[in-house]
Amino acid sequence: MNNNGRQQVKDLVESIITSYDTRLKIIKQIIKNTHQTLEEFRKKREGLSKKLQDVLAGAENLRRKDFDIMMGEVLAVQAEKEDNIKEMLVGFQKEEEQIVEKLKSLSQKESISIKDFKKTLASIKNTQEVREKNVSEKVTLEIEKMRQEIGDMLAGIKKEREKMGII
Repeated sequence: MNNNGRQQVKDLVESIITSYDTRLKIIKQIIKNTHQTLEEFRKKREGLSKKLQDVLAGAENLRRKDFDIMMGEVLAVQAEKEDNIKEMLVGFQKEEEQIVEKLKSLSQKESISIKDFKKTLASIKNTQEVREKNVSEKVTLEIEKMRQEIGDMLAGIKKEREKMGII
């Protein structure tokens, strides 16, 4: 391959690296947004917990110690789910960073064959498609479960209030 062809391949690799750097910035923003969503869920749970505690304490149906034990179990499960989501997203981000490094090392080579370059890109694309689908599905499922649990918790509080005649 002549120098002009090598330069074109290097320019293409640099363009792809720039694209991946942009993608990493987007992923970081998604992670930040997810953390904010998880924080909002946590605050809602805490609010619901306080409401439930007040309702039950007002009706004298439950001792504080029993309530704390019950809520501790619920909150531990939620915290574990939040940690799982965070770990999945961090792992996804690290894998994307590794791809950028792989592309950068490819661009540093003196001679880049188009065949090797195409193989590398195809491999990266396949890996990404599988990983994106898995991470997206898992995160969406976990967040939906958390939403459902918060909704169930709200419904339970409402039902308990109605049962006790508290509106």
